[in-house]
Amino acid sequence: MVALAFLCTNLVLGFTFGTYGPFVAGISGEFAASRSLLSAGLALVVTFMGLLAPLVGRAITLWSIRRVMSIGLVVLALMFLLASIAASAWQFVAIVGLLGGVAAACLVVVPPTTLINNWFVEQRGKATGVVMIPFLVMAMPPVAAAAITSFGWRPTCIGMAMVVLLLVPVTRLIVDRPDDVGQSALGMNTAPAPASATVGNGQDTAHPTREPAFWAACCCGGIVAGTGVTISTHLVPFATGAGYSLQSAAYLLTVMGGAGMAGGVFFGLLADRIGGARTLGLMCLALALLWPALLSGGGYFALALVTAGFGLSMSAVIPVVATLFGNLFRTGSFARVMGLYSLSAMPFGLLMPIAAGWLFDLTGSYHAAFLGFALLFAAAAALLFFYVHRVETVPRPAPIVAQA
Repeated sequence: MVALAFLCTNLVLGFTFGTYGPFVAGISGEFAASRSLLSAGLALVVTFMGLLAPLVGRAITLWSIRRVMSIGLVVLALMFLLASIAASAWQFVAIVGLLGGVAAACLVVVPPTTLINNWFVEQRGKATGVVMIPFLVMAMPPVAAAAITSFGWRPTCIGMAMVVLLLVPVTRLIVDRPDDVGQSALGMNTAPAPASATVGNGQDTAHPTREPAFWAACCCGGIVAGTGVTISTHLVPFATGAGYSLQSAAYLLTVMGGAGMAGGVFFGLLADRIGGARTLGLMCLALALLWPALLSGGGYFALALVTAGFGLSMSAVIPVVATLFGNLFRTGSFARVMGLYSLSAMPFGLLMPIAAGWLFDLTGSYHAAFLGFALLFAAAAALLFFYVHRVETVPRPAPIVAQA
């Protein structure tokens, strides 16, 4: 189940976030469009993913995780097929934004984390970290750049659609719950399963939207998630603007994805040890230093090191946030809470890359955007260390349902 969740999640992340930067650089030669318009593609993906997350959580309870993830792969393939016939930049952005958002909602955050939640009582954080390892985010940028350079961006879209369609039957192997095949969740025999182990069971003891700590965690997690959209959109244009070739710029995304493979597991394990708030705070503090470091101008090697720092620092936002919410709230519906988080964090993924593109169009450089992001992350780190962590570590009374 970990392998299947890893494959499906990586397909949508790698084929959208991992290829969008090369596609932006590729289509810029055919369509005259502003950087802010082209920046909106991944922002719309995150927007629709967030808007649809609560509906996906509901669809899982009515249908199954397997069916929802199968639909996601079909929509992802359709996105590439339609994008290949786009007649303008805004059509390409709209197709990727809308259909990519639907596919991401069906394949990222709620379905895979719910699947892991069903199959694991112990080691959930580590398992979720493995699922979120961004392998294809690392592998796809140079592949996409090479294909676009050799064949053009339209044939590359068609080729990616065919690959996704060939992998749709793999989702038939997904089993929603271990008891469906006569098995039990890992650790079920050695530890009592929480109410959230099965989707839809149990009752909430507190509504998360009534807690200030929930909104603080959503904002801080949202800007980390928004960084992934922003850097995936702007890193390649930033590097090509600094004089590097498209292929060299695309390799920076590969470096970022490679570092993220280690960061996802590392921060997931760290969250189990020191808590979700402090772990997320460390990630925000690192990002506050990394944004201005992009402007240091130390050459390609230095830029690659900073890019690796981004990958390491932002790759584990989903498992860390899931750990934080598990510590903050006693809830009977894991999918519901993660759906609310995804919806609440959505505006950051929409606004941050667009804001960076707008500031670039306004000033002619990324200096204002990157320095502004540094201040934003410094404030988020302070909020997590000095407020959310205190709430997370306050002893809470036993759930009313358990007392009954």
